[in-house]
Amino acid sequence: MKNRGYIIKEAALLIHEISVDINIDLTKKTRKRLCVVPRNVCFYLLRKELKLTLEDIGSIFSKDHATVMHGLRRVDECISWKDDTSLTYQMYYTQFLNKFQELAELIIYSEGLDNTAKTEGSSYDATIERVKRQLKDSVDIYNESVKEVMEYKSRYAAQVYLFDELKAKFDKLDAEHERLKSISLFTKEDEKEIERMVNIAKNNREVYSYR
Repeated sequence: MKNRGYIIKEAALLIHEISVDINIDLTKKTRKRLCVVPRNVCFYLLRKELKLTLEDIGSIFSKDHATVMHGLRRVDECISWKDDTSLTYQMYYTQFLNKFQELAELIIYSEGLDNTAKTEGSSYDATIERVKRQLKDSVDIYNESVKEVMEYKSRYAAQVYLFDELKAKFDKLDAEHERLKSISLFTKEDEKEIERMVNIAKNNREVYSYR
């Protein structure tokens, strides 16, 4: 069972939240029906959903266990009746029920987390160590990924350099061809052979450019 003090503290916070919602201070010392009815319903739900003792419930509202017991009996009587007072009790019961059930589920869930941690050893230390291991594994994976990316960039840079070097040679060959053509040192057969070689070079350059 979750620490008793924790449950009482959470229950007190819920009562404060409900007081704000309905604009009625449920912990105020008063016998006015406006406050007594919703307060009794809270007694009932604290007992039914959170399994608090009469003394625990009384400590939240600064009431003795006899007052709490009387309130519980009053709710039991009114749950199935059809007069105006009973309908008011039933209205508050319906309005508050989900909030108390949600708190009960939260407490059960947190108990489950505590039990899980305990089965793994020292709950806090084991959790911290597990997180550290997971973090280290993530860092190692990240470092390996960075290393692979850097190697790829290095290979890519070398390929780019080679391409630029080849392109420069192609451009130089093309320019030389044009220069030689302009001074007419070649026969027609020479021109055709040179033209064929230049076209091959140009095609190769286009292939590299495409890649």
